[in-house]
Amino acid sequence: GARAMPSRALLLSALLCAACHGARPVPLVPAWARSPPSRPPLSLDVTRPTTPPDPDSKDQTLAAVNYFSSERTPAALVAGATLGAMFAFPLAQTDTPALGLAKRLYVLLINTAFCNSLMAVFVCSLAVARLLGDLGDGYGRTARAVMLRELPVHLLASQAHFLSSVLAFTAALALRMYASYNNGCPIFARAMVLFIGATVSLMLFVFNTTLEDHRSFGHLWAAYLKELWRHARASTPRLRPPPPMAVLSVALLAAGAVDTGVILGAIARRMCPLTGGLGA
Repeated sequence: GARAMPSRALLLSALLCAACHGARPVPLVPAWARSPPSRPPLSLDVTRPTTPPDPDSKDQTLAAVNYFSSERTPAALVAGATLGAMFAFPLAQTDTPALGLAKRLYVLLINTAFCNSLMAVFVCSLAVARLLGDLGDGYGRTARAVMLRELPVHLLASQAHFLSSVLAFTAALALRMYASYNNGCPIFARAMVLFIGATVSLMLFVFNTTLEDHRSFGHLWAAYLKELWRHARASTPRLRPPPPMAVLSVALLAAGAVDTGVILGAIARRMCPLTGGLGA
């Protein structure tokens, strides 16, 4: 149909207002004929600023990528090794309670090593993608300073989960060695376990000497959990319910821990008093 034209009174009012303010008369254009406001063109440039704010800082993006890549490679190797060893010590009907307990502890340690190594690989991959993608500022005096500022959770998670996977995998091997050789030669089995224990102790000592912002491996885990809690609170302000995936992860972890404790406790009660060796 025909569109309504502005009335004569409306035109006179607009001209009078324009004359009073010394401006040019604004043409009355219907809303359907107005052009959309101009917007700046979409920029696909994701390059970082070329001028660092601190004269002593430089772009640490490549160094940070190399760090997470170096953490991801051995974590992937541990994950592959644990996946193959997870089913190498199966239960049997002829197992004594002591040997059955040792086998279950072995699977628990191997599974712990696998989960931690998988988590380390996953976190390092996310960090590399973030560094090569939408990282806001890659400038800093050191690569560690940039990672602590931009990717604190990824940095702490990669260190904590990787070393946890190595320690759990080594402990599982020591337990399997003792369970396999204790029946035939207990002195040799004990000696091999002591060698592995010495290696683990040396690993923890060397790792603690490389820490810059934490006192020990346990303090690193405490700082990692604290940073996770801080990010969870930041993503859910005003005491809103936490993210559902975080709640699900904690619930599954707690349920698995309860079931494991029930099984191991039942086997331990059957072993009291302990009358046989692990290989008996």
